[in-house]
Amino acid sequence: MLIFSITSFLSGSGFLAVYIAGVVLGNRPLRAAATIITVNDAATWLAQIVMFLVLGLLVSPSSLLTYALPAAFTALFLLLIARPVAVWLCLTPFGFSPQENTFTAWVGLRGAVSIFLAAIPTLSGVEYAELYFNVAFVVVLLSLLVQGWTLTWSARKLDLALPRQTAPVHHSEVDLPGQLELEMVGYPVLTDSAVMNGAIVPPWARPVFVVRDQLIIQSAESGALQTGDYAYYLLPPSRVNRLDQLFVAHSELLISNEPFFGEFTFSGKVKLKQISSFYGLPVDQETAEMEIAEFFARRFDETPEVGDHLPIGSAVLVVRDIDDNQVTHAGLQLEAVSGANMQPALWSWSKSSLARLFKRQN
Repeated sequence: MLIFSITSFLSGSGFLAVYIAGVVLGNRPLRAAATIITVNDAATWLAQIVMFLVLGLLVSPSSLLTYALPAAFTALFLLLIARPVAVWLCLTPFGFSPQENTFTAWVGLRGAVSIFLAAIPTLSGVEYAELYFNVAFVVVLLSLLVQGWTLTWSARKLDLALPRQTAPVHHSEVDLPGQLELEMVGYPVLTDSAVMNGAIVPPWARPVFVVRDQLIIQSAESGALQTGDYAYYLLPPSRVNRLDQLFVAHSELLISNEPFFGEFTFSGKVKLKQISSFYGLPVDQETAEMEIAEFFARRFDETPEVGDHLPIGSAVLVVRDIDDNQVTHAGLQLEAVSGANMQPALWSWSKSSLARLFKRQN
């Protein structure tokens, strides 16, 4: 707020100043980052409440009805013609697929910021300000109703929806005065977390102690983690997000009669065509030539996480281990694959083929 105010007072762009300050801080070691983010989130919600209160004072239903018809035509033109044409012209030269272009064109949601910007002429007493505000309000309303309600449906239809459905993890931080290299982070241990279902805590996260049954137990004496524990680790602040993924709830991966990561583990360098052929899973030719690591890197924009999962035929591949944003091991869940579909594929493989596959995965 101070940066925005001073910059605006000096006739500069307060928004640009705050953005630059955020970039600078985001690339520096920052003490108690999680606490700062929590405070900022609360302040953001408060600002949004005030903004919507102001917008509510400016909206008049009778005025909206006066401009409803021309505003609706404007909204339809933006949704169906202007934005799709602009998106396709801008993204096609950069190698985006038709599905990605179509989805980007469709998800141009207009929201409260657009209404707020349209309200500035009203607050400034500009001529035709009522027209600007009411047209913008109707456009935003139609955008939310049409594009907002079809967002998930369109992503699934275009095969762009990614099954990253984890719940937010709640960890506690312990400030370590005198240094910024490490911080202590504690997590509640949940039954449906990756760490309780075969995931290994990376060596850069050093276990400190475990709180179990209201007792503090040194890590060397605590043994394996148990549901209900609170586990504390020392690690670099930049890697906290990666450790989060091991303790977050992954309830959608706990399939009945099937382990969290599946019954089989493969190296990230195994090609999908080998798994497809062995288990009788249909995969298109382009995907079949990919290695497991490349498969996840493409779908998750080079940032896969432990617990991310993607369908391969009627089965599911689940990220098990990651090193430097590369999937090193993934598990295969076969719960949906029937024995009848698997049997021909199993018999079609020779002993030498099996030996090569498991040699690569190890």
